[in-house]
Amino acid sequence: SAVAPGSRVTLFDQSHCTGCDIPQAPSCAAVLTLSKDVTLRDVTQAAWRMRGIGRGQTVILLLPPEVVARVQASMRSSACGATAGGAHSPAGGGMCGVTIRGVFEWLCQQQAAAEALEAARLRALQQRTLSRTAAHAAAAGAAVDWDGVG
Repeated sequence: SAVAPGSRVTLFDQSHCTGCDIPQAPSCAAVLTLSKDVTLRDVTQAAWRMRGIGRGQTVILLLPPEVVARVQASMRSSACGATAGGAHSPAGGGMCGVTIRGVFEWLCQQQAAAEALEAARLRALQQRTLSRTAAHAAAAGAAVDWDGVG
């Protein structure tokens, strides 16, 4: 790019957070917004667009109020304690009682729910395929029997 990494602002939407590799300045920050439907995989793919995390590059999480409420509910149910770091809420203007550990646990729950849904969809697809395969085999078998009669 003609724009130096130190002068660059790069925006990735969710569908372009996997596989994109645009070099960023060594001391830049990524801002990740989390939606209620985001999973651990989505967030890690987005965060690792920054190839220098831990070596000068940082990640800031922005959570809308709906996500804050979901993470707080998850934290209450799992009793995860306070840890270093936190998340920022645009509506709340700073720390919102949500810890990085709480966000991570909520993201793990989101990932598990997404994978369970995908597994259920796959099982339903397999059941439909099996019934069609059995019907096709029965029809093919019947056609072969009829050919032998004439």
